Amino acid sequence: IDTDAGAYLISRAGTPGAESVIADDATLSAMTRQQFFKAYAGVDLATFRAIPGVREVPCVAAVDCSAAMATEAVHGTGMLHVSTDLLLGAGTVLGSPTEPVLLVVDGVVEFADDVKIHGAVFGNRLTWGGAAGGGFVRGAVMLEGNAVNTCCGGAGPSLVYDKDVLAYLSLFTGAFAPVPGSWRDY
Repeated sequence: IDTDAGAYLISRAGTPGAESVIADDATLSAMTRQQFFKAYAGVDLATFRAIPGVREVPCVAAVDCSAAMATEAVHGTGMLHVSTDLLLGAGTVLGSPTEPVLLVVDGVVEFADDVKIHGAVFGNRLTWGGAAGGGFVRGAVMLEGNAVNTCCGGAGPSLVYDKDVLAYLSLFTGAFAPVPGSWRDY
């Protein structure tokens, strides 16, 4: 993990921000894409895509997909899958602190100025660009590759780990199964 001089790192209270970064993690670098996703999502990618409620968002690489993503998010869909690169234009807002989204992208994730996401983002790598900067992901960002801020001017994005957003995400997304003993088949 390389951070530039302008990066502002925050960790637990009383702990230096630089302590929130673990460099050269051998376990992570040895994982395949499938292992990496399963380690954090609890299922492999094929199983995730088959879960009822996961919506495939029809995006086209290098074309702003903000409208399609917003439409799915407005309809209460918390789990979104994109099978190509994803571009979200300036001002896109997805999720909220109590209704976060899980965004799984099979390619590069590209955000323009002031994109705001509450939830978790999984992808190959993240590029955040634009002229004004700003925006955030509040929850978690899990990438196989780099996160690059290409903003020219303005404030850079904030990537904020938020355990409360992730707790909401784990409670209100996923497949539902009957609890043993709570049903009868006769």
